[in-house]
Amino acid sequence: MAERVNLPSVKSVIGTLVQSLRFGTPLAQSLRNAANEMRNHQMIELEERANRLPAMLTVPVMLFIMPTMFLIVGGPAAIRLIDTFR
Repeated sequence: MAERVNLPSVKSVIGTLVQSLRFGTPLAQSLRNAANEMRNHQMIELEERANRLPAMLTVPVMLFIMPTMFLIVGGPAAIRLIDTFR
């Protein structure tokens, strides 16, 4: 099954089942430990993705938000300068 599905989590569960049957350890405790490991691994992956987010948002901020801020802050001053020099 693990070879057909080819997912790390399925391979982990199948490996846990095989080891539990081979060594005679309690299946429920083995599956709890495997679930805990998968949960921790998933949290680590989510934290890594969240840490990359600020670097990925730099370009959209510079392209869309900063020009708007410059227009809002500098727009009235530019209009007054244009009116003054006419």
